[in-house]
Order: sequence, then C-alpha cells, then structure tokens
Amino acid sequence: MTSPTGLVPGVVLVGNFPPPYGGVPAHLADLAPFLAERGWRVTVLSPVGGREDSGAEFQLVRDNRGKGRKTAAAAALLAESALRGEARRALQWRSTMPVRTWVRALATARLALERVDVGSIHLVAGYNLLFGAPAAAVLSDLIGVPLVVTNFGEIHSHHDLAREHVRFFSRLVERARLTAISHHCARSFEDLGISATVDVLPYGVDLEHFGQGDGEGFRSRHGIPPTAPVAAFVGRLVRDMGLDAMLAALPAIRVAVPDAVVLIAGADGKLRSAVEAAVREAPLNVRLFVNVPEVDLPGLIAAAQVVVVPSAGTRACGSLAAIEAMAAGRAVVATRIGGVPEIVTEECGVLLDTEGSSELAQAVISLLRSPARCSVMGTRGRQRAAQRFDRLRTNGAIEAFFRASLPGEAARDRTGS
Repeated sequence: MTSPTGLVPGVVLVGNFPPPYGGVPAHLADLAPFLAERGWRVTVLSPVGGREDSGAEFQLVRDNRGKGRKTAAAAALLAESALRGEARRALQWRSTMPVRTWVRALATARLALERVDVGSIHLVAGYNLLFGAPAAAVLSDLIGVPLVVTNFGEIHSHHDLAREHVRFFSRLVERARLTAISHHCARSFEDLGISATVDVLPYGVDLEHFGQGDGEGFRSRHGIPPTAPVAAFVGRLVRDMGLDAMLAALPAIRVAVPDAVVLIAGADGKLRSAVEAAVREAPLNVRLFVNVPEVDLPGLIAAAQVVVVPSAGTRACGSLAAIEAMAAGRAVVATRIGGVPEIVTEECGVLLDTEGSSELAQAVISLLRSPARCSVMGTRGRQRAAQRFDRLRTNGAIEAFFRASLPGEAARDRTGS
C-alpha cells in the first residue's frame, strides 16, 4: 500500500525485540508484521543481541557486537561522515547528550547504515527516551528522514539519568513527533520543565488469541485441581512490577483460601529466588512459570479467575498484562498508579490505593471467594478491551500516525493541502 504521494514507505523501528520480553518487545513483535502486511518495508533494529530469525515479513537486525567493536564503529562513522563532508550531521547531537549515550547512538546508527538499504528508509521510530531515541535521532539526521519517538516511563524510573539528558529531550521535542501509550507518560516531560506535544497512542493485544485460552488444559497439564480458586501474577520478576507485595500477600491468601493456587509468571528477574523460596514453602499453593512462551500465556491467564498486576512506582505508563487479562475476560487487581487507571476501571477490576501487601491480599481473597463477581468484571473487561485495546485498532492508529509523519505528508498536514 502506497501513500497518497505514491511512496512505498520504509521504516526502521529502533527498540528491543524479544527476547527479552516486556511491553516494547511484545509491541514491536506485533507491530512489525502488521506494518509489513500493510505494505511497509520494515526493519527492526534491536540493541540486544541474539538470533536474527524473525522470518521474511520484515528485517530484524540485532547488535551482536562487543563493546570494543561498538566504539570502533562510532569512530568509523565520524570518520566516514567527515570524508563525505557531512560531519555536522553526526556531530550535531553531541552537545545534547552525555558522551556515553552519543557514542552508543553513533554505533547503533552505523549498524543500521551497514545492514539496511538507506534509500528504502523514509521514517525512523525510536522506543525509550534513553536508549532507542538517541540512536534513532542520530540515524534520522544522517539519512535526512522524519523521526518519531515513543516515551515510556524512563523519566520517572531513571530520573537522575533523565536529568543528564534534558538538553537532548529539549532538542527532541523540536525535532521529533512524540507519542506515549498513556496520558500519564505523555505528561512526564513536565517533570523536567519541558513543554511537549505528545500524541497518546495506546498499545493493544490480539483479542482472539487471548480470548481462546485453554484454562482447563493448562490446569490439567500442571496438576491444578479443576475447582481450585486460582490467581495469577503476570509481570517481570522484579520489584517494579509489585512482586514483593504479591509475595508478602501469599501467607494471608493461603490462610483465608487454603485451596487457592497462585501462579507467578513472567520474565526472569531479581526476585526469582524469593519466588522459588515461596514455592518450596507451599508447593501446592504457589507455582512459578519463568519466560512463558507467548503461545502458552493465554492458557495460563484463562486458568485463573483473577489476574494480579500490582505495579509499583510512577514509572508504569500502563500494563500490557492487564490488557491481556481483560482480553481473556478475567478480573484484574491493579494499583491506582501511573497510567494503569487509564486501562483498568473499577467495572472490570479492583484498583488499590496503596502498594502494600495487606490491601492486595484482601482484594485477591475477596475476588477468589466471589466467582460471580469475577465473572461480571471479566465480561466488562473483555468489552472494554474490545472497544479500546484491540490490536487492529491500536496498530491502525499507529500506522496512520506513521503515515502522517512521512516526507511530504507532514507538510501536507501543516498546510491543509
């Protein structure tokens, strides 16, 4: 599909591709083939090394170089730019970034120039202000194409580091079209005294995929009684996801609902050993699932009546796990923090006013004791997911934003012609 100007669009998406798992990797794994199906030439440039086996729909470029080779690549890019008389393009971001950030951005940009047909690139999109965005900014200037950057919660989560990049962010606001997945993260520039126009473009999930999870089959495979009340924590095994509060809530849940089973599932993290200790203490009540394959996740969620996503801190732009749970028709327990209330409402879940384990335990216990209430919340959550978070809707909105950012299209929008 071409644009109204006859352009066959090409985009480079700069951000983590799974593995690792998480919001951005899951989004890129979903968005890249969607754009390819819509006629885009798509390259995903991932700073995380690994196998480049994404298939034929789009090009996946991973950075498998060591630190020394990356530094050499940055120096080579500067030398090549100087020989072409284009050193200004490589240097102009230098005064806005810490040296380490700039060198990393140069190295990533050179990898793209080595692996991607520059003539086919019409747009560069960077994910994460502190990592994907600097490389995307340098690359877009080197090849002279528009830039889109998606802001997540890094201004909140890495506040001191973000302050080191204030000049970069200020320049980025002038240079790029900015997006965020929630109003909460769209406003985060204000914490640094920066005024920015940010379009809110939520991410979505595959409603059909999560609506057809085989919960009974999952229970059977893992020896979970078919009548047992089940709650599932879904998120990285780290404190930011509220896992410490979930672990602290386990004893109270076990006392109040002795036959309850709590599934703890997510990408590996620092609290894995604490979860393993909880499993050893109560192997019939606590089960651990690390790095659950995407194909198995709907079954795990469907096996539960309640999905718990107790995000901690103001970093959370939203919660992909909450959207997945709603798409599966499951009641959600979440914290009223960050962008989470923009996803989970009190009609489809319980929003906690604190990050403490006591309130969390009581919410989970109450829902496990009330299957009818869980069912009503799950139905309403599924309806809300269909209305707001269907990936065809959300990816379509992102594609429309990308098209409006293409060369000629942005000028057309500004002039109204």
